Amino acid sequence: MIQNWCNNLQKAWLEKDLDKIKQIFAKTEYYESPFTKSAVNINEILEYWQEINNQEIIKLKITPLLSKDLEHILNWQLDYIDKTTNKPERLNGIFLVKFNSNNECTYFKQWWTEE
Repeated sequence: MIQNWCNNLQKAWLEKDLDKIKQIFAKTEYYESPFTKSAVNINEILEYWQEINNQEIIKLKITPLLSKDLEHILNWQLDYIDKTTNKPERLNGIFLVKFNSNNECTYFKQWWTEE
């Protein structure tokens, strides 16, 4: 199940498919970082994801690291060219995701750093 979710998120990210992102996070308590408040609604989540439109993606990988029941820790790695600056960027981060019994993402928090 978690690998399918990772694949779906990765595909939506690569294809810059905000409708798919909306489906993935429709029922999610969403934290863009550990220092932000939870997104109020799906439109606020989509505002965060607008930045993918400025990414010329070179490599994106989302990998499960640890799973227990319906909770998962994932590693994500992203290399891209920022279209607004024409500079290469390399990010590496962690997603903490939780699901309900219907395999819907109900909690999402991320931590990341850049090289």
